[in-house]
Amino acid sequence: MAYPKHITIGILLWAIFVPYLQAQQPPSKWVEQIEQWIESTGDEAPANYEELGEIYETLVETPINLNDTTSSRLTQLHLIDNYRWRILKAYIEMYGQLYSVDELYLVNLFDRELIEMMRPIVTAQPVEPPDTLSLRRLLALGRHKITLGAGSSFEQARGFSEGHYEGSPLKLYTRYDYRYRDRIRLSISAKKDPGEALFSGSQQRGFDFYSAFVELRNIGLVRQAIAGRYHLQWGQGLTLWTGFAPYGIDDISVGRQARGICNASAYTEYGYLQGVAATLSVFRNTELSLFYSNAARDATRNNDGQIVSLSNSGLHRTTTEIAKRNALREQLYGLHLQYDNGRLLLGATLCHTLLSDSLHPRQYVYNYHAFSSNQNLNAGIDFNYQYRRLSLFGEGTLSLNGAPAGIAGVSMRIGESDIVCLSARHYDVDHQNLHAAPMARTSGVSNEQAVNLSYQTVLPLSVKALVEADLYRSPSLRYGVYAPSSGAYLRLRLSQQLTQHCLIKINYLSHSKPHNASNIPTTTYLTEQTLRRQLSASIQYELGPLRLRTHLANCWYSSELSSSSNGFLIYEDLNYSAPSIPLQLSTRFALFDIDNYNARLFAAESDIAYQIATTSYYGQGFRFYLVARYVIASSIQITAKYAITTRVNASSIGSGYDQTPGDHRQQWKLQLDWKF
Repeated sequence: MAYPKHITIGILLWAIFVPYLQAQQPPSKWVEQIEQWIESTGDEAPANYEELGEIYETLVETPINLNDTTSSRLTQLHLIDNYRWRILKAYIEMYGQLYSVDELYLVNLFDRELIEMMRPIVTAQPVEPPDTLSLRRLLALGRHKITLGAGSSFEQARGFSEGHYEGSPLKLYTRYDYRYRDRIRLSISAKKDPGEALFSGSQQRGFDFYSAFVELRNIGLVRQAIAGRYHLQWGQGLTLWTGFAPYGIDDISVGRQARGICNASAYTEYGYLQGVAATLSVFRNTELSLFYSNAARDATRNNDGQIVSLSNSGLHRTTTEIAKRNALREQLYGLHLQYDNGRLLLGATLCHTLLSDSLHPRQYVYNYHAFSSNQNLNAGIDFNYQYRRLSLFGEGTLSLNGAPAGIAGVSMRIGESDIVCLSARHYDVDHQNLHAAPMARTSGVSNEQAVNLSYQTVLPLSVKALVEADLYRSPSLRYGVYAPSSGAYLRLRLSQQLTQHCLIKINYLSHSKPHNASNIPTTTYLTEQTLRRQLSASIQYELGPLRLRTHLANCWYSSELSSSSNGFLIYEDLNYSAPSIPLQLSTRFALFDIDNYNARLFAAESDIAYQIATTSYYGQGFRFYLVARYVIASSIQITAKYAITTRVNASSIGSGYDQTPGDHRQQWKLQLDWKF
C-alpha cells in the first residue's frame, strides 16, 4: 500500500522524538488496563470509561492508605477482589502496618503486575484518628484545583460549513474542585461540546452542561452523604446501577465490586442521578442508604408529542438535538439496606421511578416487551458470602409487572494461583429496568439466559492464563435479530513476565452471534450467524530508563450470507519523563489496514487529565498522537495533545454532519490545571 505525504510526515514526527527518550516514565498502566477491558468486549463499542479515568486521577491526588483497613476505597478501581483485600488486612493484623508500598511483594497473591498498577494510587502511612472538623482546618488544609480546557479539529465538519451546528467548533470546559483529605469534596463544572452555542442562540445562560456536587464522609453516623450529581451502584447491577464499572476483577468474571453512593463524572452528560443520597450506620455491621433524584432527561417526541425514546448523546448542536434537551423529568427514590460482617454481605434495594410523561416506544417487531409507562418499581436482594477460598454471589430482582431477573455464581480459589468461576443468569423477556447494568451479552436487562465459566491459572514458565466461555440465548426477538437466537463468546488470555523489565500479553477472542441478514427484501426476516475472531499481542519492555510498548491485533469476520472481512492494527507507544525538568511526553504511532466496519478494532490511548480516549480503527491509514505535560512551580500543569488520523484514498472522514473533507483529520486539546 502506498502511503501519502501525511503518513510520511507522521513517521518523521514520531522518529524525531524517539532519540530524545532517554529517561522513560512507565506508560499509564491504567490505560493498558482499560484497553484490556475494551479487548474483552470484542466488537462492541467501548463503554464510557471517562468516569473510571476520573476516579483514577482522584486517587492519584489523594492516594489510598493501605494501612487503613476500615476503608473500602481500594476496591473502587476493580483491581482486587474481596479475597485479596482480606489477605492484605490479615497480613497487617499479623505483622503490623506496612512501612512502604514495596512491602506488598511479601503479601500473598500480590504480584509485580498488580503492585505496579496500584503504586500511583496507594501509600503506606501510619493510620491517624479522624480529626475534628473546623472552619479553620478546612481553610488551612483544604486543597483547591481549577481546570480550564479546550479542544477542536483543524478541519471543518459539514455541520459547520453548511450551517447545521448552532455554535463554534471549540470544545470548552472548566471545573473548580475543593478537597479536604478524603472527607469533604466540592466540585463545580461546566462544558460545551463542538457545535453547541455559548451565551448565544439556545444557550443564553452560557454553557450547555453544568454539574456540581458536595460530598461528605465519616461524620458521626453518616458514612457518606452527597448532594448534587451522583451514581448508585449495588449488588450485581440488576436492581440499581448507574455509571460504568467493568464486570469482574482482573478481567475474570467473579462478580461486581459495588461502590454504593459515588459522585458522577464532571463531564458525562447522561446516566447520572441528581438530588441527595446518604448512607447511615444504623447498627453494627448494618448500613441504610436513602436517595432521591429529580433529573432532566433528553428524549425524542413524535409528531403527536409523545415520548418515543430517551437520548444519551448529550449533544445539543442542531435543531433536532436541541428539541430533545430536557424533554422529560425523571424522579427516582428509594433505599438500600446492607448487612456486612466481613464474610457475609446481604443487601436489599427498593427504588421507584416516576417520569413526567409516559414512554411510547415506536412499534417494531423486536420491542413488543419494551417499557411503556411513566413509572416502574424495582425490588431486589443481593448477597456475597466468603468462606475461606470459596465465594458465592448473586442478585434477584422484580420489576413492577412481576417479571424476574436473576444472576448467581460461585468462585473458588484452588491453590495459590488457580481461580474457577461459574455463574448463570436469567433475565425474563418482560423484565423492565431503566437503571440496571448487569453482566449481559445483549443490550438491556431482559430477554437473556446464559451460563458463564471462567478459569484462571499459572502454567509452566510462570505464564498466567485466563479462559472464559459465555453461552447465551435470547428466547424472543431483539434489536437487530428478529428471531429467537443464541450465541457463544470464548476468550483466552496469556501473559508472562519474561524478565523484571519485560511483560508480554496475548489475547484471543471468538464471538459467534446472530444478526439480521442484509441484502434481502425488507419484508423478509432472515437471520444469519456471524463469527468474529480477534487475536492481539503486546510486549512492553524497559531498556534502562526507557520503556516502550508494541501492540499488534488482527480481526477475522465472517457470516453465513455475507462476504468475509479482515482487519490489522499495529502501534508503538513511548512515554518519556525528563530527568531534570517537569516534562512528560506520551506518543503513539499506529498503522491499520481494515476492510470495513465489521472488522473494526478499538484501542485506548493516553489523553489529558480526567479523560480516557478510545479510538475506532477502520479503513487503511495511520494515526499519530503526542501528549505533553509540563508542570510550572509544582502547582500549575499544562497538558497538550495533538493527533492526526489519515486514511488512504479517502475523500472524507467521519459521517453525517461530523464528516470532514479530505483524507486526514487533525485534532488538538489543551488543558491547564492549577492547584493551590
